[in-house]
Amino acid sequence: MRGWRGVGVLVGLAGMLAGCTFGQAPPPTPLPLIPATPIVPVVTGPAYTVSRGPVIDEITYPGKVNLATVEDLFFNGDGRVENVYMADGDSVAAGDLIAELDVRSLNYDLELARLEQKLAEDRLNAATVSFRFDQLTRQIALQREKLLLAVLQANPDSNPGEVSLQELAVRQADLAVQMLEGGPDAQLQIEFERAKVSLRRLEAALAEARITAPFAGEVRIFDSLRRGKAVKAYEPVASLVDPNAIVVEANLVPGDLANLTEGMLVKVAPSSALDNALDGEIQTLPQPFGSGLGSTTRIGLAADVAEAQLRPGMNVEITVRRGGNNDALWLPPAAVQGYKDNYYVRRRDGSEQPVVVGIWGPERVEIRSGLAEGQEVVGK
Repeated sequence: MRGWRGVGVLVGLAGMLAGCTFGQAPPPTPLPLIPATPIVPVVTGPAYTVSRGPVIDEITYPGKVNLATVEDLFFNGDGRVENVYMADGDSVAAGDLIAELDVRSLNYDLELARLEQKLAEDRLNAATVSFRFDQLTRQIALQREKLLLAVLQANPDSNPGEVSLQELAVRQADLAVQMLEGGPDAQLQIEFERAKVSLRRLEAALAEARITAPFAGEVRIFDSLRRGKAVKAYEPVASLVDPNAIVVEANLVPGDLANLTEGMLVKVAPSSALDNALDGEIQTLPQPFGSGLGSTTRIGLAADVAEAQLRPGMNVEITVRRGGNNDALWLPPAAVQGYKDNYYVRRRDGSEQPVVVGIWGPERVEIRSGLAEGQEVVGK
């Protein structure tokens, strides 16, 4: 009995110890969870508003002012320079003699050829006069024989034998006339024509040894055009320019040329004075885009060169207006991002809005779809 009583006491003590905290604080009460507020990103940058107005399709290319009329001058034959009649920068009229080669031997041959032609011509003229005299004499003889025959035939008492003999005389005189129908001696005509060809050949050789001005302008003399220097045929030794005729030229890539046409109006202005633009027109485009023979695009100016104050060698800006839209939605180029056909704009909330663009000008980009007037976007 005592044993069981002791066990009960121990169990009681254990229960009391389990309920005792020995001075510790009670556990804290957990707080209710508060849902987190989502953070909305805000894109920073300049704001642009979609506007409505004209958008001009213009593109600007660099160009250079050059002389419109420049022609190389050269001799058509080899030789040594004998005379130079013009100095560098001299003004000349069309046909003026500029320079010539040593043509002394040609001049001798030319005089001889002229004499030979004159001699051949005199012989031919003398033969022609003699021929015409013979021809006239024979024609007179034929008419005389015909008259005699007519008299005999009209006389009923004429002897038939005499009539027959006179008929033979008429035929003989007629044959004599026909023999002269070929003209003077053919050999004399051949000699005269040969003499003329020889003279023309020497005159051509003399012309090939001379340089004359093909048009009025200013001469540019090269170093090779000096007295005593040997030159080769078709080798430029000078040039002739028209100082009052200028043209604007531009070297464009095929991608630019495909958007241009000959006759298209343009604006041309010195690079340092873009406000002073001049009216111009595309004269030629290089083949196969146009009819030009060279590799450059040539722009003709409608304004007077003196008033325009353009000079050869001056750099200019060529602006071509290809079209436009007077009632378009537009944004500045800085507000539109992307490339090729994939363009978009950014909103304040960071989202991207795809857009379809049209004309892309230097200051305005046409927005064909994707935005409405008055919407705000963020640029770069």
